[in-house]
Amino acid sequence: MLYFDKEHRIHTLESREMVQWKLDLSNADYSQAVTGIGGDRTQILSDGESFFVLPKEALKTSKSSEIPQAELEEIQSFFFSQEAVQAALSVNSDLLKSQDKGSLTYGTTGAKSIYEALRRVGASTDDSFLDIGCGCGLPVLIASKLVGQARGVDIVPSMVEFGQRAATRFGRENTEFLLANIRHLELGRVDIVYVAATTLTEELRETIKEKLSQLRPGAVVITLTYSFQSDALVLVDTFKSPFAWWGSSEPSVHDFLIHIRRAS
Repeated sequence: MLYFDKEHRIHTLESREMVQWKLDLSNADYSQAVTGIGGDRTQILSDGESFFVLPKEALKTSKSSEIPQAELEEIQSFFFSQEAVQAALSVNSDLLKSQDKGSLTYGTTGAKSIYEALRRVGASTDDSFLDIGCGCGLPVLIASKLVGQARGVDIVPSMVEFGQRAATRFGRENTEFLLANIRHLELGRVDIVYVAATTLTEELRETIKEKLSQLRPGAVVITLTYSFQSDALVLVDTFKSPFAWWGSSEPSVHDFLIHIRRAS
């Protein structure tokens, strides 16, 4: 997960390793904690919710689990199949009348790109992942290889059903796909959220941004194309990654933006 110091520098570290350095602030505030603890050999970090005092030699970047190139290509090939395309296009007319068609059926994030994003934020088995507007579920399947629990939420039944079949196909028991409208969804406690916002309407982006204020301090939000920076979210990193939305389309470069939920 992501942690930051008082200069707002970002550190990617294993959550399970950080537990041993968690600071008990039950009888002291942050300024009191800093006094007498800091120094040349220790570093104070926060995840937005708690504080940690650790030796500086522990400030090594954590590494997410490796997913072999062949496995990434296999998963992407499955989600670029004709069956996946059909699932994406099988939107009933009543749903299309009430939603923006492009937002519902545009395509899927590339496997290598979402893998890079998750590695940049140090995703690990201690973390939970949620994809809002998950489509057929490729990012959820990639995340399930790295985190403890991966969930996807979408409003299109055929896409949710395809994601469920994909989880079975790849034996991902830590994966769940939910049929739900984000406007009525309670996020609960989640560590990493992904939103492919490229074709979402401004109104829907604002709705999701408001929902993200429910996240715990320190939670990470990765978005595609649009920044979701707000009073609740601070933008901490960006990177570009090329991918094609469907197998038949030309690859193009897309912006990924990484945010952290601010402390209340």
